[in-house]
Amino acid sequence: MAVEIFSGDRTIKLVKQLIRYDIPFLLLGKSSIGKSYSIIEMTERWRMPKSLLYIGSEKPSNIEGLPRLTGKRAGGDTLEFYKPNWFPSTFLIESYVTNGKKIFDKYVEDHFDGNKVGCITGEDFKALESIFEGLFVWEWSTNTTTKEAMKIADVSGGLGEVFLNSKGMEVQRELFSDAELFKMQEEGDVVIRDDVRDLCLYLSTLLGYGNFWLILDELDKVDESEQDKYAPLLHIVRERIIKDYSMRTLNEGKGAGVPKKVKAGSNYEVVKAQLDEAIELKMPLLDTRIIGIANATADIEDALFRRFCHLIIEQIMYVSTPPTELEGMRMCLNDVTKESEAGGLMEDLEFKLLNEVNLQWQFSFLPTMLNQNDAGNNFIFQDFLAVFGGAKFSKGTYDAIEAGKKSGQEELYIETKTSALFKVIRNNFGVDDDMDGGESLRLQQGIYKCLASALLGGSGTYSMNTAGEPTPSTSTTSVSALKQLIQEALDGADGDPNEAASFLLLSMKTESNSVTNNSEAVDWMEKLLGLVEESRDTSIREQMVANFYPEAIEFIARHKASSDEKDQLIRFVNAFVALDEIFTTMVEAGIDETAQVSQEALEKITLQNITNGLQSKAIAFNTGLLRALKQAGMQKVVDKLLSATKLSQEKKSELSKAFGGGTL
Repeated sequence: MAVEIFSGDRTIKLVKQLIRYDIPFLLLGKSSIGKSYSIIEMTERWRMPKSLLYIGSEKPSNIEGLPRLTGKRAGGDTLEFYKPNWFPSTFLIESYVTNGKKIFDKYVEDHFDGNKVGCITGEDFKALESIFEGLFVWEWSTNTTTKEAMKIADVSGGLGEVFLNSKGMEVQRELFSDAELFKMQEEGDVVIRDDVRDLCLYLSTLLGYGNFWLILDELDKVDESEQDKYAPLLHIVRERIIKDYSMRTLNEGKGAGVPKKVKAGSNYEVVKAQLDEAIELKMPLLDTRIIGIANATADIEDALFRRFCHLIIEQIMYVSTPPTELEGMRMCLNDVTKESEAGGLMEDLEFKLLNEVNLQWQFSFLPTMLNQNDAGNNFIFQDFLAVFGGAKFSKGTYDAIEAGKKSGQEELYIETKTSALFKVIRNNFGVDDDMDGGESLRLQQGIYKCLASALLGGSGTYSMNTAGEPTPSTSTTSVSALKQLIQEALDGADGDPNEAASFLLLSMKTESNSVTNNSEAVDWMEKLLGLVEESRDTSIREQMVANFYPEAIEFIARHKASSDEKDQLIRFVNAFVALDEIFTTMVEAGIDETAQVSQEALEKITLQNITNGLQSKAIAFNTGLLRALKQAGMQKVVDKLLSATKLSQEKKSELSKAFGGGTL
C-alpha cells in the first residue's frame, strides 16, 4: 500500500504524546535513522534520569535481579531477589522532584513574566509547558559553569529573541571529578545539586512525562537460548513491577495521569494539587515511562509484542534543529532522499501485526489516545482535526460522515489517512504480515473509520458489520451542524461556557492551519463567524463574541495571500463586528452602543482583545500580526502595541514606520 511519508518531526510529536500519556511504545526501523539517538537526546535535554538496557546482550539475571537466600520468613531460608542495578533510585528522584518544586515556585513568583497564578494553581497547562519546552533548549554557558542567570526562551517564537523571564534567575549546580563521584557513591545515594535538572524533573512529573525512562533497546536481538528474558520484560511493561520492586509509585501507582476534565484545554489543577500534596507529605513520587526500540518485531515473543504501541520510522528522526550552517545542506539532502525513503526505510522490515483490537487497546491505549478531555494538548486529536479540516469536504459528504453512511466513511478514510491516528493503526493492525494484503487493508480501514467517526462526535455505531446503515442525526443543514457543534462542546464541558467556547475556538484555530488559498480562507472565516452567530441564545454567547475577533485577526495575519484578498477578509470581519447585536455584547470594552462601529471603537476592541490574546499566548507577536493590522487601517493599534513591548527604541521606530503611524 503506497502511503505518504509520515515525517520525522511529526513522529517526534507523536512520540512525545505517547510518552505523556504513558503508553509504552516500540520504535521500529532500520539502523542509524534516529531511534535511540532521538530518545537519548530527549532525556539529556530534559535532564531525565534513565536506564538503557541492550536486551540482546543483557543476561536474564541482569534484567530481573540476582537471587539471594534469606531467612527472614517463617519456615527457613527463602529465595528473594536483589534490586537490579538499572532500577531507578527512588531516593534521588524524590529529592530532585521535591527540590524542583521549590525552584519552580521561586521562578514563577519572582521571575516568570507570564500567567503566574495559572502556573501556581496548575490551571494554565500551556504556560507550564512553555517553561518545560524552554528548558529543553536551555544550556549552561560552558561545561564547567556552576552558577548562571537563567533566562528561559519562549520557543513559540516571535520578533527576535523572546524570553519567558526578562530578569535572569540564578541557578547553580555542582560538578565533581570521577574520583570524587566514585568515593561518594561508595557512601550510598548522594544528592548532587543541579537546579535546572530538578526544575525539569518537577515539570516533567507534573505534565505527564514521568521522572524516569527505561529504554529497552535491541528487543529483536534475543537469542533463542535466552527466551527467558521475555518473562521479566513482560512484567516490566505490563505491571511496571519487577519482582516486588514497583516502577510507578506516584499517586498509589496510577502516575500523574490525564485529568478527567480539562478546562479550556489546559487545566492541570487537580494533577498539580495531587503532586504537590505528595511532595509535602513525603510520599512516593516515582513515575516510569517504558520505551522499546528494535530493528524488527517478527521474533519478539508474542505476549510482549502485544503490550506495545508500535511506530515504524518512515523518515530519519532528529530532535534538535540543526545548526544554521547545516540547515541548507540538510534540506537539500532531505529533498534528494524523500522519494526513496518511503520504500527504502520500510523495505525488508520484518514486523508482525495484530489481527484484532485486544483488551489493552480497547480499554487503555485507544481511549487514552482519543480522549477529548485533554483535546487541546492531544497531538493525535489535533493532528486529525488539522488533516480533516484540510480535506474540505462538501456539505453532502460531511452530512454522510455524520450520519454514518458508507459513502461518507469511505471518503473520510481516503482524505484523512495521512493523519497520525491512521499511522498508529497501519503500524499496529493487519490480518497478515504483508502491508499490501487486501484483508489487512480492510481491517485497518474499518478500525480507522470507527475511531475517526468517534472523534468527530458521531454516534459511534459504525462497525465492520453495520457499515452503510444510516444512523440518526440531528444535523440536516449547515446551520444545524454548527448548532450541534456548540451543543457537543457544552455537553463535553458539563455546561461550562468558558470551557466550551475555548474548545470551539481551539478547534477552529487548528482547522485554520490547513487553509491554503483565499477560497478556503473565506470558508473558514464563515464557519468561525457562523459559530459566533449560532451561539445566540446559548450560555457561550458572551465568550464567543469576546474572543472571535483576535482569532480572526491572527488568522489574517499569518494567511499567505495578496493584499486584496486580505482586505476582503478584514472587511468581512469588520462588517460582522459592526452588527448592532454583536456590538452590544462588547460593553465590557467600554464602548457605547451605536448603530455602526466607528474606527475608534474598532481600534479599542482590537487593542483590548489582541492584548488579552498576547498575554495568554493565544496570539503570537510578529510582523504578520502588525501587517494585518496595518491593512485593516489600525496604525494606532500597532503603535500602542509596540510601545508596550520590550524591544529597543530603534526597533520600535523601524516597525512603527513600516506598519504603524511612524510616531515612535
